[in-house]
Amino acid sequence: MALGHRPAPGALRLARARLHQPRRANDPPPCTRIRTRIRSRGRARGPVPRAAAQQRTPNFRPTRAALGTDAARVNDGAPSVPLETARRVATLARLALSDAVLGEHARALSSVLGHFESIRALDLTGVEPMAHPADAGGALGEDEPGPVLAREVLMGLAPDAAPPFLRVPRVLGESGSA
Repeated sequence: MALGHRPAPGALRLARARLHQPRRANDPPPCTRIRTRIRSRGRARGPVPRAAAQQRTPNFRPTRAALGTDAARVNDGAPSVPLETARRVATLARLALSDAVLGEHARALSSVLGHFESIRALDLTGVEPMAHPADAGGALGEDEPGPVLAREVLMGLAPDAAPPFLRVPRVLGESGSA
């Protein structure tokens, strides 16, 4: 909008009234109406074929089935997670899942456990365990006592001193003097 331009008062009132009108039964949802308006103005293109959309997506990974039978068998050697165990995990996570979804999650959990089994099978002799990736071994200096000011100097710097103590204002909301 250009500086100083205002919409007509009637147009603004009509737009606000349309925003607050309840949707009728045969009206499309609001986001569909907006998409339709954008498409009709030529800003948005039609639907993109799925293969082209997947190629443009930076994080696209093909499914295991598309990679072949060897990639589909990730769970080799891993214990299969029973449906009851998956149900227990879902209950602990406070998730209410149907049996079909529980089956999918049981397979996913089996896949994760399979990856752990493959890590466990690695030969790690001579590799030192690391408690945390940021362990740099002595990033902080040693605690060594340094020079301190004399008590008389500190008392002279304090705004309210009662040797050998320093007076500070009350902070817990109590009234009265120290």
